[in-house]
Amino acid sequence: MIRNIAHRGYSKIYPENTMLAFRKAIESGCDAIELDVHQSRDGHIVIFHDDELLRTTQVKGLIRDFTVEQLRSMDAGVRYKGQYDGSGIPTLEEYFSFIRHQKITSVIELKNNVFSYPDLEEKAIEMIRHFGLTEKVILCSFSQKSIAKCHRICPDIETALLTDYWLHKGGSIARSLGASYIHPRHLFLQPWVMREMKRAGVGIQPWTVDHPIRMRNLIAKGVSGIITNDPKLLHNVMEAIQEK
Repeated sequence: MIRNIAHRGYSKIYPENTMLAFRKAIESGCDAIELDVHQSRDGHIVIFHDDELLRTTQVKGLIRDFTVEQLRSMDAGVRYKGQYDGSGIPTLEEYFSFIRHQKITSVIELKNNVFSYPDLEEKAIEMIRHFGLTEKVILCSFSQKSIAKCHRICPDIETALLTDYWLHKGGSIARSLGASYIHPRHLFLQPWVMREMKRAGVGIQPWTVDHPIRMRNLIAKGVSGIITNDPKLLHNVMEAIQEK
């Protein structure tokens, strides 16, 4: 079964990384939600993609320089010109409170590859354990150091190595870090690259795929999951394949 992973929620239509986008992703038929986490100035884990706030909130500054209360008061849907008022920046705790009883896997990207959040892994894992979600979370990062650290702290939580470029023997590197998956940019998934990853024994979940033909091609090649901004489209593609 291919895992349908909603990238930042249903971000094709709704404000990314908001509770609205997460709810709509579930309604669309996804199996998993991908989200990104940083730490606020006062140490809370908040859900947001960029290091800077400007693109989605029109507030200047780095997310790490604001308190959780300041961040929660911002409008992460401001680009939608009033269409989705109240789409604030959620905390990871708020998200887990919502998702804990859903049959959904959470793919959580630790955004520690640009700025260092020294205890982000520990705090995230502590919260995952608190909500009893160790079997329903995949922790991922572009930082190999972070992936190894997560596996060392809690080997029961699956991890994934993110890659934004062609990584020689990427599958073997992911496996050496204790990762169960590799999340490559889909454009780099040449047949020989996929063969190496499969030989290493890691699942392949490429990003970010929004075209139905590309979705079909990747499914035919045997990927474990697909990360998409349009989980409804992927759901329809998968249903059409199953009906044949």
